[in-house]
Amino acid sequence: MVVVVASNNTLIKSGIQHIVTGLATDVAELVCDSSTSIMLGLEENRASVLFFDKSNTSIFTHALLKEIRIKYGDLKIIVISDLNAVTEISESINIGIHAYLTYDCSQEEIEKALAHLRKGETFFCSKVLSKVLEFDAAEANNSCAAIQLTQREVEIANYIAEGNTNKQIAEILCISPHTVHSHRKSLMKKLGVSSASDVTRYVFKKGLI
Repeated sequence: MVVVVASNNTLIKSGIQHIVTGLATDVAELVCDSSTSIMLGLEENRASVLFFDKSNTSIFTHALLKEIRIKYGDLKIIVISDLNAVTEISESINIGIHAYLTYDCSQEEIEKALAHLRKGETFFCSKVLSKVLEFDAAEANNSCAAIQLTQREVEIANYIAEGNTNKQIAEILCISPHTVHSHRKSLMKKLGVSSASDVTRYVFKKGLI
């Protein structure tokens, strides 16, 4: 696996490189003074995973993200950003990125994101998922046909998206695995989905498209 980091922030680049070293076959840093240099760097490094830092919005635009997604269909893209408006997150998701992290994410969350991508799954950190779920709930209040999630179901949806098992969720929330299973079953039934990836995908699509 070749991981490349597209960022013009030295601390972010160094931090990501430190975390993924040993988890990936190779880690490369792109020249990020223009969209052209980023595209050339992806070509030269034959990247399989891209960390796309949106801190510089003059270069790291959705237009560039879309161009990368179209040209490199097999490239796994991880967007790193702060928690902007939900529509900002939505646009990235609709382009077809595979993971969304914030600058506050822990090393464990970054490692989980890579692990999910290796298995062909998507990953969204808990802060991003919480923001979208809150938006989804607000939208639901304005619709007579809306799906209503309980606060506990929202919590469990977060932990599911983080890749936790029922046992791990039970330990975190100090409840029994059976209770987690019941909440999870109710959540899946309400959303009409059958997998953790489906939960995350539904949440974004339901509230953002």
